[in-house]
Amino acid sequence: MLRRTLLFLFFFVLCFCLWAQELEVEGKVTDIKNRAVEYATVSLLSLPDSSLIKGAVTDTAGGFKFEKTGKDRKYVVKVSHLGYKTLFLSSSSFDPASFLQIKLEPVAVDIEEVVVKGRFIEQKFDRYIVRLKNNSLVKAKSAIETLAFMPGVTELNGSLKINGNNVSEVYINNRRLESYDELKNLPAAQIDRIEILPEVRFRHDGTVKGGAIYITLKKLANGGGYGSIQTDLTIIKAHFNEETLGIPFSYRHGKFNFYNNLYMFRYRAPYETEVMSRNSLSSVFANGTVSERSKRKFIRNILSVVWDIDNHQSLGMNVTLNKSHLNGYTRSVTHMMEGDSLHEINLSNNRNYTDMFKSQVGLIHDYKSSDHAVDIHTVADYLRQTEDRNETIAGTAEEYNFFKDRIHLLRLKNDVTVSLNEKMDLSLGADGYYNHVSNNNLYQNKENTDWVANPDRSNLFVYEGIGVGGYLDYVWQWKTWTLNGNVRVQNDWVNNDYLSEQVRKKYFNFLSSAKLSYALNEEKGYRLTLSYLRSMDNIPYRMMNPALVYRSELLYEKGNPDLNPAVEDRVSLLFNMLHAWSFRYSYVVENDNIYSVLFGNPDNPLITYDIPMNVGTAYSHSFFVGFNKRLFKWYYINCTLSAIQKREVGPEFTNRTFRVLLLCQNNLEFTKTFGANLFFMYEKRYRVVETTYHSVYNVMLKFYKNLLDDKLSLGLQIHNIFDRNRILTTHTNNGLYHVVEKNVTPYQGFTFSVTYNFNFGNKVKVKKANTIQSVQEKEFGK
Repeated sequence: MLRRTLLFLFFFVLCFCLWAQELEVEGKVTDIKNRAVEYATVSLLSLPDSSLIKGAVTDTAGGFKFEKTGKDRKYVVKVSHLGYKTLFLSSSSFDPASFLQIKLEPVAVDIEEVVVKGRFIEQKFDRYIVRLKNNSLVKAKSAIETLAFMPGVTELNGSLKINGNNVSEVYINNRRLESYDELKNLPAAQIDRIEILPEVRFRHDGTVKGGAIYITLKKLANGGGYGSIQTDLTIIKAHFNEETLGIPFSYRHGKFNFYNNLYMFRYRAPYETEVMSRNSLSSVFANGTVSERSKRKFIRNILSVVWDIDNHQSLGMNVTLNKSHLNGYTRSVTHMMEGDSLHEINLSNNRNYTDMFKSQVGLIHDYKSSDHAVDIHTVADYLRQTEDRNETIAGTAEEYNFFKDRIHLLRLKNDVTVSLNEKMDLSLGADGYYNHVSNNNLYQNKENTDWVANPDRSNLFVYEGIGVGGYLDYVWQWKTWTLNGNVRVQNDWVNNDYLSEQVRKKYFNFLSSAKLSYALNEEKGYRLTLSYLRSMDNIPYRMMNPALVYRSELLYEKGNPDLNPAVEDRVSLLFNMLHAWSFRYSYVVENDNIYSVLFGNPDNPLITYDIPMNVGTAYSHSFFVGFNKRLFKWYYINCTLSAIQKREVGPEFTNRTFRVLLLCQNNLEFTKTFGANLFFMYEKRYRVVETTYHSVYNVMLKFYKNLLDDKLSLGLQIHNIFDRNRILTTHTNNGLYHVVEKNVTPYQGFTFSVTYNFNFGNKVKVKKANTIQSVQEKEFGK
């Protein structure tokens, strides 16, 4: 009996000591209206010196938690958030074992001051998170125009880059965009936040080696919705015009979220080029013009429906329909001056058209545990695309190629992210795809008045691509250091069928990446990141088609079924400072690059053909400098300078290229409803294979005016390309051949845009649900 008593006392004292040494503080922060306050800073301070012991940031539900903190001293809990009064709680005023319900009182804060200090940008080791609520950068801008002001992001002619590297993927509410056209008619005012990842790693695919952008739209209350009607009219000299109409719309009813985006445009575009050439050993001087005309019509509709099963999981379906038609022709006239005689030597008229229809259906399932420790994301996506192309050959109307392409693509993907503890995260996933493509080429030539098909030049080529892969991603944080390692295994099979011949290819790749990040000063934004990435290019299916495609009677193209995807190794060093500056250097080696090699036909020495082959290796150095900051309350700037020097080496050639690109976006706010955007671009290209120079200067100025309490936006954009030319110098056995190509297309013009924004719904509180279209406690509507 005594032994049992002593044993009981021993365990009682032991548990009491353990309890006395350990403390777990958990709670939730809300405002006086019981709305969750996210991203509030909760600090645990010791007394009497007020030194920091633990720190936490509230999640989207306002929750926070301190894991096992020593309890041998008195404590103070400090809760602070911009826009609320700072609150202090002493350990004597609460029970450490109880769940804390903390309420913050609002204070009068000028939200513009928040933007001035740039605090809407949160920098992490692998991404930027930008919150756009109450941010003046969204005024009278589309989503793609606002992206041009994000840190490290540049936008040029609809192409996006992060830190000088291409953007591989863009998502809206977890739905992957197949085209960036949707960003042109989506008002930035509908966006809640944007996440910018300079490197995607292998979470998506081994061929994804650029960055990614995740866009989350504003949250909806039950019975609430918002949308816009936007139309643009672009008029430029020389009969260039473009009209667009976009109607994005979001609505929530009960547990269902609806998003629909209708986008239509048509344009007519000219392109005029002057070509002047001279041979240094002769008196021959050639002067010509090339005129290109194209017309395009495009319509797309996207419907997304998400069902919130409960607060932890949702199921969504996306349907996309695209229809486009492109019609164009090229006409060139060349005159030759030899001595005093001038005569016309060439007249051609090339025509082509393309019809394309695309349909896509996707299913997305999201699950997140109540403690946010487990996140599961599953996607099934099916794409069907048809494309018909008609091309004349050699500038005549006597023969043409008619191409029919059919694509069926099924993709499956599952990701699981587990938070092992507050310092370690583990992600793993698996994916697969099935791709079936048929290319049918019908060649016809005109004999007298009849069109006759040539079976030797007509063909049907079919290939099937099957791939499976998996990845493992690990993140570990220790003090100011962050280590991220990632490996991916990917196996692809390709079956080619052409003229009863079958070619089977297998591609296996083991890919890896590593990133080490050190925060020199988190508060001032000083961070140094070193990364390595090994990735692969897409498998060049179309280049594998062994069919002959004639471009003239003496030249044809031929595919190569034995092609391999190029493999790239990239080492990058990134330095961020003062929450404004970004400096990046990258060294890249690309192996098995694909180049077209010219051969002579052994049966007819007058005929030549080119075939793509894995014969090249490329080495490149790239630099990037970015400056992103609000300099004044009325002035925001995003300016980037990038340069790349590349050397391509093959068995019989060495090419060197150099490119400098300066982009500068300026946002000016004259009043709360009136402002302007000024864009400037300068590009210089230089290539040594022969010698090529290429320069472009571009300036655009946009004025906007908001009316009717920011519901109506009027915009006027003035744009001009000052110069665009290409100089080619070729060293031959017959002397120096000098060619100047100058773009003389008049790009002076303007774009007038009108956008009407609307919203409706009662102010109601909605529980957070992690879905494709996330919902938080939010008041929205009239």
